[in-house]
Amino acid sequence: MKHNDGFTLLNTLIAFLVFTFGMLSLASAYLKINANLGDNEYFTSAGVLAESMRSTLSASPVLLSQMHNFSSATTQTSAPLIDWVAQLTNALPQGSASTTAVNKDGVACTALLLCTAPSTITLTLNWQKKISHSQTFVLQVGY
Repeated sequence: MKHNDGFTLLNTLIAFLVFTFGMLSLASAYLKINANLGDNEYFTSAGVLAESMRSTLSASPVLLSQMHNFSSATTQTSAPLIDWVAQLTNALPQGSASTTAVNKDGVACTALLLCTAPSTITLTLNWQKKISHSQTFVLQVGY
């Protein structure tokens, strides 16, 4: 009986299959990580937009009176809110926003009971990339 040293064709094929499955696993992980990085960009943009809204309301407290029924889908009449909606549509794909507001006593603001500083605004941002995303921020203005 003759003893052969070295690799046979079968050993080489098995090694190649193991290597191929390993490379496919790495490629799959890379694609998942890369897809999530894009989502993280939008969550960061949402945080920047929320801070921008808080700054806008702090700079112009008279805008608080519009926060009880604010929606980015309705036509805005004040320049700061028009600019903010433009930022929203540029930063988030199919972005939309809505708010609810309560005054310093915790009473919900309405068309009859307008908010003034200090108030708490709940801002909800929605956007659609491959799936729907939503992020809610609580903004305290005038405290």
